[in-house]
Amino acid sequence: MGKNRENGDHSKRMITYGYICNGWALYFPNKSMVSIATFRQLALSLPDVVELPHFDKPSFRVKGKIFATLWVKDNRGMIKLPEVEQSVYCAMQGGVFHPVPGYWGKQGATFVELNFVTKSVLKEALTMAYKTLIFKK
Repeated sequence: MGKNRENGDHSKRMITYGYICNGWALYFPNKSMVSIATFRQLALSLPDVVELPHFDKPSFRVKGKIFATLWVKDNRGMIKLPEVEQSVYCAMQGGVFHPVPGYWGKQGATFVELNFVTKSVLKEALTMAYKTLIFKK
C-alpha cells in the first residue's frame, strides 16, 4: 500500500470504495475530490439560486423549484437532470453518478458521489439541471 500523503504513514484505509466497469474492479482513494462547501458554492454561484431546507437536507432552488440537494452525512449530492442527460452521466461517469432508487430516479433525480467527481464535471451537471428549470415553461 502506498504512503498516505497527508500524514506519511502506510494506511489500509486509503482505499475504501470501488465499482465495476467493463468487468474490472476500480478503486479510488478515500479523499474527497469535491467538498460539501464546493458543491454549495457551485450551486449558489448560479443566478437567483437560493438555499433552503428540504426536510433535513439543504436544497438549492431557482424559481421555487429544487434542482439539487446535499446529503451531507453521505457526502453526496442529488441533481435533477433531464432523463437523457441522466443516462449519459451514469454511463460515462459510472459509480460517480447513479439514479436515485425508485420513482424519483426515473424522473431524473441523480446521485453524485462527491468523493469521486471532479469540480468541472459537477459544475457542468449543476448548470444543466439549473438551465432545465430556468427554461421550463
